[in-house]
Amino acid sequence: MRVVSLLLFVFLSLVFQPELHAQLKGDFESYGAEEETPSQKKKKEKEEKPKKDKKKPVKKKPAKKKKDNKKASSSKSSKPLTAEEQKKLAEKEKRKKEKEETRLKAEQKRDEKAKAKAEKQPNLYNQQLNSAEEFSSKQQYSEDSPEDPNVLRLSIEPHLFSNLDTILVVEQKKEITFNDQENIKYFYNQALFKLKDRSYEEAITLLDKSIRLDPGNKELLQLRGNAYVEIAEIKKGIRDFHKALKVDNRDPILHYNLATAYFKKGKYKKSLKHYDQAILLKEDYWMAYQGRGSVSTMLKNYESSVRDFNKVIDHNAYFAPAFKGRGVAKGLLGRYDEAIGDFSLNIELEPMDGLAYYYRGLAFVSNNQPREACRDLDRAYELNVLQAFGDIRKYCESDFLEY
Repeated sequence: MRVVSLLLFVFLSLVFQPELHAQLKGDFESYGAEEETPSQKKKKEKEEKPKKDKKKPVKKKPAKKKKDNKKASSSKSSKPLTAEEQKKLAEKEKRKKEKEETRLKAEQKRDEKAKAKAEKQPNLYNQQLNSAEEFSSKQQYSEDSPEDPNVLRLSIEPHLFSNLDTILVVEQKKEITFNDQENIKYFYNQALFKLKDRSYEEAITLLDKSIRLDPGNKELLQLRGNAYVEIAEIKKGIRDFHKALKVDNRDPILHYNLATAYFKKGKYKKSLKHYDQAILLKEDYWMAYQGRGSVSTMLKNYESSVRDFNKVIDHNAYFAPAFKGRGVAKGLLGRYDEAIGDFSLNIELEPMDGLAYYYRGLAFVSNNQPREACRDLDRAYELNVLQAFGDIRKYCESDFLEY
């Protein structure tokens, strides 16, 4: 009965007196608990008293101030903006928007320029590369010809009988950024065209630009070294070849180029050292044999010179400079008949080689054949071998008008 009456009372109080809900809720929740004795109640009251005292919060003035500030700010923000303030705010937003649009336009314009440049450079490169490949195909020789099929041969004026040239390597292997790589290729191919036109200084300027982008590029250093040798700045050429050797000291072509530069500088022992190294790295490198034969002649190792020229001729029996070099060595050994035979073979292969006529004329002089000597010396002079004029006056003075 007690439970029923209690429930009924709660229902009526909730319906008619909602303000009593909180108080009755506590009584309802405490229903069923054990009733406390008077002593327990007193003890509980004593324990709760200090707690209530402790719980009394001290009102902090700053907290009130904060609330007041919040109220003040809310009251300010709630105030409507004046027409002038709205106008200023709108102008500020407009300026900000215009600034952002200007920035975006500038970025877009910069990107378009970069894209156009990137598209333009490969096209220029492709045009130059096609022409360079055509140039390379014309300059390269077959396996049985006097040139290595993997290299180009620059047309350097023969150094007397040796006919030694530095060799231009056209390989391109790069691992750098795309834009720099395209620039290097473009300058590289432009330099090839300048070399073809014998504009060596302009080629060096273009190669300088490429080497600044890729300082450790062996092929570019070799090419610039060749160009320096062409304009007789051999010391600079040797320096470039040595830099390239630091990148790859087992390249036979690089040793050959350095040996040829030393030969033109007149440093024959250093030249011989690098020709030896080139042959050691590539046993069938017959151009290095040709160079070593010439250097051996200058060092008066004539028998060694003849052996090297024999190897070249065994490899290619149509290579005229080898016959000329062997003829000089045999002439210096006193084998004049054999020397005359080599010079005659040289003339058959290259009828306009003035030096071949000149050396055969000297061999005829040494072999006591003055008429044949004067005929060859006169022909050499006609082919612009100017030193033949002195020999003509020396050996052919009486018979000069007859020719």
